[in-house]
Amino acid sequence: MLTKRHTNICKNVKLQHDAFANYLCVKKHPIARIMVLAPVIGQQMDWRTTSNVIDYGIFATRNLETYMGQMVGWACGQAKEMPHIKYNKDN
Repeated sequence: MLTKRHTNICKNVKLQHDAFANYLCVKKHPIARIMVLAPVIGQQMDWRTTSNVIDYGIFATRNLETYMGQMVGWACGQAKEMPHIKYNKDN
């Protein structure tokens, strides 16, 4: 079940996709039509966390550095969530 926060994130991603696709159309880029029709798909990463709200910027940066266009076989180097570690956003 998606929370309100996740629903808002999905809307933001869709807005970004649409803005990028519109930009490509304005510039008459060869893949503009493909991008307009491309679906936005959320991926379930095996390293997703539920309690670490501190390091999300590090996770995003690491993914941007390692992603090469395909999900199959992609090893981003992130460790899976470790339930024995307690994260405290106030520290």
